[in-house]
Amino acid sequence: IVRIGINVFSGASVVFFVKLFRSSVDKRLQSDSLLTTIHLSYPIGAILFFFAEAVIFFVSGVEYQPSIHLLRIFSLLWLVVPFHDFFVLQVLVLNHKEKWVLFIYLAATIVSFLLNLFLIPIWFSTGAAWAIVISETLVLILGIYLSRNYFFINKQQWLEIAGVLFVFPITYGVFKLTNQFVSSPLLNIIAGTGITLALHILLQLTAFKSRIWKMGWMALKARINRGRPAD
Repeated sequence: IVRIGINVFSGASVVFFVKLFRSSVDKRLQSDSLLTTIHLSYPIGAILFFFAEAVIFFVSGVEYQPSIHLLRIFSLLWLVVPFHDFFVLQVLVLNHKEKWVLFIYLAATIVSFLLNLFLIPIWFSTGAAWAIVISETLVLILGIYLSRNYFFINKQQWLEIAGVLFVFPITYGVFKLTNQFVSSPLLNIIAGTGITLALHILLQLTAFKSRIWKMGWMALKARINRGRPAD
């Protein structure tokens, strides 16, 4: 569930953003790409984390209940993998630093192997899941560090990323609410996703004044106005 979604998300990022940088690297466009990635991937991670039971029951059935805690761990990859894919694909590769990319993934592979050897005998499948999350986090840390001369996350961008994390308490509140009134896993997912995104976007537009969501809102209004018949 998590890997397929992340692969599609990362593929779309390459198609829509890397192609735009083919002739030149636009720092403002790169910044918008990063923040757009965060604004989309973090809500997905939050929804998967809190609605893991509904997702597992809908996709696989109640007999897969032991997998719920694993999905919650893997949902954290939505906070890490799209983030590090930005630095790997849209910064390092675009600046012809493929050797650094090879070094990053080689280091992560070694760390993942060692963590699996250490954690699986102790926590079994849970240990393997955490080994993956920790290894992907290492890719993010190395990607940010090695990209520092080509793309630097400034204070304002870090604050916006921190603001996106408010989607987690929002999702938790929505989860508690929908669990009381909705029993169907599918309806729980639909209701939880819809309410979470509505509250999250409203918070970003009003409290945090997110430029990314303002741009999206203006683009949506422009499209609606173009579709209206002329007087």
